[in-house]
Amino acid sequence: MPELILNVGDQLHQGWKRVSILRSIEHAAHAFDITLTDRWGEGEPRAIKAGEACSLKYGNELLITGYIDAVEPSHDAKSHSVRVRGRSKPGDLIDCSIPQREYKQQDLLQIATALASAFGIKVTSETDIGAKFKSVRLAAGQPIWEFLEQLARIRAVRFVSDINGDLLITTAGSGRADIALELGVNIKSAQAEIDHSQLFSAYLVKAQEGGLLLSAEGAAFPQGSAKDARVTRYRPLTIESETTTDKAGCQTRAEWARNTHFGRARSTIITVPGWLQKDGGRTWMPNELVPIDDELLGIKGDRLIRSVTMLLDENGTRTELAVVPKEAFDLTPLPDPAEADIWG
Repeated sequence: MPELILNVGDQLHQGWKRVSILRSIEHAAHAFDITLTDRWGEGEPRAIKAGEACSLKYGNELLITGYIDAVEPSHDAKSHSVRVRGRSKPGDLIDCSIPQREYKQQDLLQIATALASAFGIKVTSETDIGAKFKSVRLAAGQPIWEFLEQLARIRAVRFVSDINGDLLITTAGSGRADIALELGVNIKSAQAEIDHSQLFSAYLVKAQEGGLLLSAEGAAFPQGSAKDARVTRYRPLTIESETTTDKAGCQTRAEWARNTHFGRARSTIITVPGWLQKDGGRTWMPNELVPIDDELLGIKGDRLIRSVTMLLDENGTRTELAVVPKEAFDLTPLPDPAEADIWG
């Protein structure tokens, strides 16, 4: 069985007794929280320093590249332990802010590259990032990640952290898991939540385009809208765009909001044994499609893996997969309400 190895400088640390590793398409940075406890006389305390660069591997598979956020050494009469928490490199973008900056006639990739490069983070794109922004401003003191996420929402894309700690601009993935999830085969437990408080009959996105007066009566307010036919009563949601944008940008944002709300309303957590998809294979990855056959939850077909949590504790080694309908992170039309599953 592979070992989980924390590489700090030239030192390799393994033998961890408690592990939680989160990789998600909804978080800028992947994160880990690992603990090693030794009885006195079984090993020396680990010399691990907060702030150091690190990488986390499972066997030969790289999981996370980033920095150690916190180290918590402790001991009692019987043992000594060390708890280590860290994140991939984009964690710096979440925490940090800089003086005000304005970007004119630049696209999302150009803006993200300009901001992330100072932190040693490369930015690439594997999808259409849309038109250039006429003018957007990062406010003084505004977290860098908050600003980038706002721009990404307008263009209906996402930033995700890769195994090297760099950022990738993407949408719902088209890659596939190596195996299916099947009731009675590899599904250890499952829990679904169908929450229609997250759904709205109509999504209206409004933005003031540059604040330019068109006439004496007032300013230009581009807007876009999208409807969800599965919500039959009046439940509107109005969203004010965080930055200036045009009508096309508002329309894209409205459709994106409708789909992401649909996904949040249909979340399922599936627990599988171990960390590997199959013996000798790779770990589970977020933003991949996985076929599911679970008649008790009424799920049969592809779902998108939103997040992967690798766990090790007194209950053993297991992986929790948060899955959503694949339309949740894409601009594709939602499923026909007439084809809803057994839960509506």
